[in-house]
Amino acid sequence: MTNEQLKQKGFPINLLIEGKPCLVVGGGKVALRKIEHLIASGAEVAVVSPEVCDEVGGLIEQNRVTHTCREFEEGDVKDAALVFAATNNRAVNRAVLAACRENGIICSCVDGNWAQSDFTTPAITRHGNLTLSVSTGGHACRQAKLIKNSLAKHI
Repeated sequence: MTNEQLKQKGFPINLLIEGKPCLVVGGGKVALRKIEHLIASGAEVAVVSPEVCDEVGGLIEQNRVTHTCREFEEGDVKDAALVFAATNNRAVNRAVLAACRENGIICSCVDGNWAQSDFTTPAITRHGNLTLSVSTGGHACRQAKLIKNSLAKHI
């Protein structure tokens, strides 16, 4: 990571994605967290992954997300409003990011490629209409989660 990437500042926003198509490439525990936040936001969630963890499988069985059981293909991003590259393969995540850039779609890589992403996601907790989020801009995710959990106890 370059010094310039370390200096990047994020602009916090709340995306209004209810009813919009969103894609998560990957089916593991990290992908699950992104999927759950997208569902909570009312997004129409599609998952592309040859394998999924049990919890993602449960969401598929409940028809809360759609699933394409195969490796990522560039065309998968075509209709998405936003994309998460959440596989355990950095090369695949870079390919997802490249496909999104080619199609003008915002994308977040959840691995070491995060600094090349278009956005990072904060640590989030929801209590009714209140959303609490804590971000370190991708630099210290565990710290953000600890702070979020501590603040959530007071809500």
